[in-house]
Amino acid sequence: FSDCEGIKSLTFSSEAINFGSGCFSGCKGIKSVELPEGITVIEAGMFSMCQGLTTVNLPNSVTRIKSSAFYGCTALKNIDLPDSITDIEPYSFENCTSLTSITLPPNVTNIRFSTFRNCESLKSIIIPEGVKIIENNAFFGCSSLTSITLPSSINELEFGALTCSGLTNIEVDSENPTFCSINGNLYTKDRRKLVQYAVGKPDTSFTIPDYVETIGAGAFERSKLTNVYIQKNLTHIGYAAFAYCADLTTVNLSEGVTHIGGSAFYYCSKLNKIDIPGSVISIGDHAFGDCPLLKNTVIPNTVTELGNGIFDSIVVIR
Repeated sequence: FSDCEGIKSLTFSSEAINFGSGCFSGCKGIKSVELPEGITVIEAGMFSMCQGLTTVNLPNSVTRIKSSAFYGCTALKNIDLPDSITDIEPYSFENCTSLTSITLPPNVTNIRFSTFRNCESLKSIIIPEGVKIIENNAFFGCSSLTSITLPSSINELEFGALTCSGLTNIEVDSENPTFCSINGNLYTKDRRKLVQYAVGKPDTSFTIPDYVETIGAGAFERSKLTNVYIQKNLTHIGYAAFAYCADLTTVNLSEGVTHIGGSAFYYCSKLNKIDIPGSVISIGDHAFGDCPLLKNTVIPNTVTELGNGIFDSIVVIR
């Protein structure tokens, strides 16, 4: 029934428990769905692009939601996920732009990549104890999500897992052995690594605390900062750590920094000056790519590993 836009409602018999992938995708006239008890899997793309869908009732027999099952259901505001669900695959709710809240079932252990990507109205998500991993871009583009609390079970965040333009506060259960929260930003428990800055903060200036040795991959990506001050104990700036920081004009790198990761300052379009200290020995690919205001940059002789296209069209002085 894919792309049958004239279908307005669906009625299922109790024996209807097996459905094909994408079987109702693009049925824009469907407004509500109540699936029968006994169905265990919501197939891939089953209701994708059902842009009129506002209500979905899932029975307690459902254990798995496959990839893109509700992708692009732009009118869907809420959905109750039964406790029986153990796996929600990637892209399941991507581009559900009206979705405002979600409570994850207690037996889900991974939040898969791009599961809630571009859910721009999402204001609340409850992550249960037991979730261990948030994969890359799981909440990318969730611009209305201002605060998130991580349970004690979380032990891994992939690149871009919490890159949400409105996020101003990241909290962590005090019993979490891997991460902690300081002033609403996420650090490893030993505080040596700044994992994720809450990029929705309105602050324009930030000083990296002196106990931080590493800035994680994508930690400040798309933040509103204009100035960043780095203390002497920092040694590593991770991949894409400050990428797409469109307002960033000044970065003071202290002596002690040894590695600048690939794309670390990529597309910082207002960055006009950066002094690379003599302690740096490695600069990754495209580290300063598409930074048009960086006219002259001195690379110290200490650098022994120089990536490809680190300055693109910028004049480099060595």
